[in-house]
Amino acid sequence: MLVEKSLVSARVSRIAVGKSKRKMNMKKLIGLGLAAALGLSAWGEVLDTSVFTRACTFTLSGYQGASTLVDFPVLVRLDRTIPGFDPACCGANGAGLRFADEAGNLLAHEVDTWDVSGESCVWVRVPSLSGTNTKIRLYCGAADGAQLPAVSSRDVWSKYIMVAHGGANGV
Repeated sequence: MLVEKSLVSARVSRIAVGKSKRKMNMKKLIGLGLAAALGLSAWGEVLDTSVFTRACTFTLSGYQGASTLVDFPVLVRLDRTIPGFDPACCGANGAGLRFADEAGNLLAHEVDTWDVSGESCVWVRVPSLSGTNTKIRLYCGAADGAQLPAVSSRDVWSKYIMVAHGGANGV
């Protein structure tokens, strides 16, 4: 049974900057099974949500620009104060965590930091970000033995030549 929780606002708190580069999207060319066998991710495929016990919807309210941002990485900060989110249901280092867009398509993500007792930071590549009401869904609590689709941090950043994350010390 999927536990549904209320909407939560997540602010776009960091902006990724870089030059675009063209990259062939392998998931469009080969099947999901072969992609997983080759270590490729399945982002953009419809996520089977029946294996998850928890879900919550985030409204990305921090972007106020006039243009639509396409395939844009946003930083989602997670902690126990978010209704429906329990880091204990996400597996080791957030490995059981998945995100989807409003159409149910799997979104690429990268766990930047994972802290079960504090704040965890996850970069999620959002297909389209405009206005202050873009929504994404977080799923966790997959049943034991469930085959989750592969995700790769490479897919979050594939449009960028270089990405540097600054830590608490600015490094």
